Amino acid sequence: MSALEKSPTNPNHIYQNLYRFVLQRLPLTAFFGSSVNLPGISLGKIRMDNIVNPIHVGGTKLEFEEFSLTFKVDEDLKNYQEIWNWMAGIATPEDLKSFQDLIESNKIGERSKYNIFSDATLTTLTNAHNTNVEITFKDMFPIALSGLDFEYTSNSPEILTARVTFAYDTYSFRVT
Repeated sequence: MSALEKSPTNPNHIYQNLYRFVLQRLPLTAFFGSSVNLPGISLGKIRMDNIVNPIHVGGTKLEFEEFSLTFKVDEDLKNYQEIWNWMAGIATPEDLKSFQDLIESNKIGERSKYNIFSDATLTTLTNAHNTNVEITFKDMFPIALSGLDFEYTSNSPEILTARVTFAYDTYSFRVT
């Protein structure tokens, strides 16, 4: 096989600002999103002892890193509150009403009878801003929300950002 036959069919690189992110349950947060990460994965190894030296073979389970989204907080804190309410609905910090409200809201996730999950899609774009690869996350839910640091300085005002971290089951790729 010649080197030319091994060349990639698309020699273009992906750029970090050419993406779109949609999280069904958090439309405001996704709209104001400023950065996301494509989480890494790891595969454990199994040690097999033998007479000479142990050998290792691939494990049987993928471990997915957590997904995080940094977003600009809107003036009314609505996007911050939609995450806060989702987390409070799951955890029911004061009473069962917030969990009941979560259950009775529109069903979003496929598997959740309690409606605590949401699917999400990270779409990469080509250099011409066309959809290229869709990465679908299944059954996400928030596990951490950063605080907001308000500060008065003499410099020009800065936009507040927050970071939300999600757990999820898996993600998959689809080339469009």
